[in-house]
Amino acid sequence: MPTLTSEHKILIGIPAYNEETAICKVLEDLIELTSSIDAKVDITVFDDGSKDKTSEVAGSYESVVVSRAEKNGGYGTNLFRIYDYAKSGDYDLLIVHDGDGQHDAANVISLLSRWEESGADAIIASRFKNDEHKYSMPISRKTGKIIWQFLLKAVWGAEIGDPSSGNVLLDKKVIADISMLPKEYHCIFFNFFMLAYFCKRGNRLTECVGVFYPAENCSMHSNLFKATTFFIKNTFYGLFL
Repeated sequence: MPTLTSEHKILIGIPAYNEETAICKVLEDLIELTSSIDAKVDITVFDDGSKDKTSEVAGSYESVVVSRAEKNGGYGTNLFRIYDYAKSGDYDLLIVHDGDGQHDAANVISLLSRWEESGADAIIASRFKNDEHKYSMPISRKTGKIIWQFLLKAVWGAEIGDPSSGNVLLDKKVIADISMLPKEYHCIFFNFFMLAYFCKRGNRLTECVGVFYPAENCSMHSNLFKATTFFIKNTFYGLFL
């Protein structure tokens, strides 16, 4: 199994859009937590063309790098900016940590610990493994989650209880595999499609316990048509790409 050392380069990539209020606590918690990690850890905020002062607030922290897109490309496109940045920077590990305060900073330690224990290529911080912090989900999303769980297990033998969690750790092999995806798929979120793609590429997947908080902005999931279209599209791509 791998052991984290001072030679490892880790990128904590933070996708953000109009998060000038939430980003301060996110960064302060991460800066404090990562100071105790025996590795080279870079924290970079990927501002997806925010209309507020997200970039200015994030840039006020000396140890934080800000990469700002001139135009808003959407969450999926912003994730691919993070993947590309991790690949070009030759990082050993990438941790995606949202800038809206949903992901507890302690999840970083949980992800790294699970990586050392398992040696897996991709690790998902699960919203449903923590008995002390119950995460509630609307029935429509819960149904989609169950279907994705079943497909991952039935088709590839991957036991993933939270296939739509965005708080993940990816190693260098997975980052390289993502870079091979055609541009037309660069708008897709991290969910069933990506996990299915990893399985097809022979990557090992596992989960760890995570702590999550409710998101203030869930506009896509509150729109039944958009949520259904999103589910069908990602399921189709995952199975047949």
